[in-house]
Amino acid sequence: MSQQIEQPGYQRLQVTDQEQMTWQNDKLNRKPYADRLTTLIKNTEGPYVIGLTSPWGSGKTFFLQAWHNQLVEEGKPCIYFNAWEMDASGDPLANLIAVCEQQATDFKGTAALLREKI
Repeated sequence: MSQQIEQPGYQRLQVTDQEQMTWQNDKLNRKPYADRLTTLIKNTEGPYVIGLTSPWGSGKTFFLQAWHNQLVEEGKPCIYFNAWEMDASGDPLANLIAVCEQQATDFKGTAALLREKI
């Protein structure tokens, strides 16, 4: 679902449905940046941390969700964790571990399905 948010002096298109957070709905053409980051990660020995900073409402969540969807579609293991959404237990480490375990299990299931189809 997309909605127009009106502020004095400007309008902003905000995509709020995670399923619509794909490069097809990217009005700012940010996919090349995701592709560069993918190449950087592929060609760099870890461990490392990549920080994404930008003002509120500038599209960080959209970018990360669209990039995550791209990586999953390409069969690359990727964990998406939004600390703001997963703040239920009050223990960020427990939330992170739970999300990693669940998404890793889902990815293994997807990989097995792909192997069967091939």
